[in-house]
Formats: sequence, C-alpha cells, structure tokens
Amino acid sequence: SIMLGRERSYTESFTANYSPNIVPFITGTKLGFTGSHGETFSQIVVGSTEPETRRIQNSRSLSAGATFNLQKLIGQNTKGAAKRPTAPKVQPRNPSLDSLRRNVPPDSLLPAGKKQEAKKEPGTPIYSYGLKFVHFFTDQIDPMSASFKLDERVSLDGFTERPSLLYRLGLSNDLEGVGRVPVTTINSQQDLYSKGRTYTARSGVRLPLGFSVGANWSYAIQEGTNKQTRDDSRTWPDLSLKFGKLDWLMFPKLFTKSLSLDSKYSEKRNWQFNVSTGQKRSDIHTIDYSPLISAAFDWKFAQGLRTTVS
Repeated sequence: SIMLGRERSYTESFTANYSPNIVPFITGTKLGFTGSHGETFSQIVVGSTEPETRRIQNSRSLSAGATFNLQKLIGQNTKGAAKRPTAPKVQPRNPSLDSLRRNVPPDSLLPAGKKQEAKKEPGTPIYSYGLKFVHFFTDQIDPMSASFKLDERVSLDGFTERPSLLYRLGLSNDLEGVGRVPVTTINSQQDLYSKGRTYTARSGVRLPLGFSVGANWSYAIQEGTNKQTRDDSRTWPDLSLKFGKLDWLMFPKLFTKSLSLDSKYSEKRNWQFNVSTGQKRSDIHTIDYSPLISAAFDWKFAQGLRTTVS
C-alpha cells in the first residue's frame, strides 16, 4: 500500500455470526462476535529524541440468543376436528358385463352377493384427551427467548509496535513481545479496562377476552479498572398488559369500531458494590408506571381517525 505522509491513526474490525438449527423447538439461535481495534499516534515534535508511541483501543463483544417454543415440543390443539376419510363405495355388479368376464380367472372376481369390506380406521387414542387438556394451557404461552451479551474494552498507551493480528481481531489477549515504552517515561499513560455482562429473558401468556401479559427480565453487571465500584442492575418484574380489542363491550361500540387498552409496570434495582471489600454501598429501588393506562380508539364517524390517550 502507498502511504502519503505520516500515519496518525489506524482502525480494524472483525465480525462473525452463526445461526444453527439444532432442534425444531429451539428457533432463532444466533451466536455473534464483533472485534474492533484502533490506534492513535502521539504527536512527536520534529527533532525530539522520544520514540513515537501509540494508544491502543481494543473492544470485543460476544452475544448469544435463542427462542424456546413449547408448542413445537409437545404439540398444540388444532382448530377444528380432522375429518375421517370415508370408505370407498362398492359399485353394484352389472350383469351385462358377464360376457366380458368369461376369460377372467374366477379367483379374481368377487362372489355374487358378497360386498367388499371397508378398511377400519383407527379410533382416537385415550391419551389424546389428556394432551388436549394440557395443550389448552400451554397453547396460551408465548415463545420464551433468552440472550446473553459480553462487552470488553481496553485502552493502553505507550506502544511502539503494532500488536499481532489475533489481538487486533479480538481473538487473543496476548501482548507479549510487543514494544512498549516504560510507564515512568510517559506521564499521561493510563491503562483502562471495562467489562459488561447483560442477561435477558422474555415470554408472555394470552388470557381470555383478548387479554395478554408480556413479561421481561434483565440483569446487567458493569465493572472497570477506573471505578472503585461494581454496578449491578436488575429489572423485574417488567410487565406489559394488553387488553386487546374490547369489541365485546357494548357501550363503546356505539361510537368506535375498536377499542384497546395497554398498561405497563416495572421495578428496577440498582446496586453498587465495593470492588476491594465486596460490601454493598448503595441500593436504589425504582418503580415505573409508563404508561399507567393507554387507550386507542378507532372512531366510526371518521374514516381512518385513531385517537390514543395515555
């Protein structure tokens, strides 16, 4: 490559994703990895005896997620009963065709007056009634999804050489053998390291009359070398209540074509722990109702007019 002037910065990135299909009842499986590398060169005065150094900023992210579908594992109730195939009708014997059967072997003809027996269809297994009872409840459960994400960031100063390719792609932590100016010769040098982990899960249930409840759970951990504390946060319960289209209510139907109500409730806890002692320094508890009630109306007297109140 042709370099015009002195190199002042350098960036590089790498991304890989994999979505395997392991079993039918686990869908949306995805594994992802992203690594990025950047270098910023120091401004060295012409004629200075100090070596030219660079600050390295490396980050990488690993994520994984999947969705578990209970209905695909144990089955679900189908709408409407399957019709049994009817037995084929036996055509009556036509005497006018006897002359055509004279050369046919007798064994191939049915005896006179004997009808062909219809095949017996198997009945409904007794255990299917128990499955239908179980499916009545499991069919109302939404697919359950879970995910995990890991983020790491480092910022290091004083390097005189470029790290290896594996380190730049985020596939290695090895910096052995890479030239670096001793810390005592650079006053501004400060190594920074941070790490974050996030866990999430979500599902929901459907209730009669169009009601449904969605539930989310999350837990996050943040820590770093420039912090004296480790920050933990948990969001649970995190509920979304949907009352569907309340078309079965008589009074709103006089003015509206459809009416739906939504609500939300969530609790969040934030903790801070001392890194050296492990003792809890703070505990903050917050409750969120946003929105407490949200109503959407589709009016009858105005085509396409929709009103939302929250």
